[in-house]
Amino acid sequence: MKTLTAILSTLTLTIGLTGAVNAATLEATDNSASTNICMKAAQGKKVALHHAIKESKLSKDYVVNKLSCNDLSITAFVAQHGSSPQKINKYLESYRHSGHVTIAKVSSL
Repeated sequence: MKTLTAILSTLTLTIGLTGAVNAATLEATDNSASTNICMKAAQGKKVALHHAIKESKLSKDYVVNKLSCNDLSITAFVAQHGSSPQKINKYLESYRHSGHVTIAKVSSL
């Protein structure tokens, strides 16, 4: 009975780890700036992501609000495929605009 339990535990652990390794493997299909940004974001390294955005000459506002990675927003892509989604999405969210403007006072000259 102990042997069967040990075999099942080993098999379950092996299948689980194989699935995790396969899920984390991403492959870039081109060398575009947007693909580079998506890949750096998924790798979970803020400094590398910052440099990729800077080298692309895209604004951080554009990257956060308009860029899509595999038909997902960059934050959703990082949440699904990233190695450090909380850290990267916290960095990216600081550049997200809310789209709400309030005018407190208007005066005429």
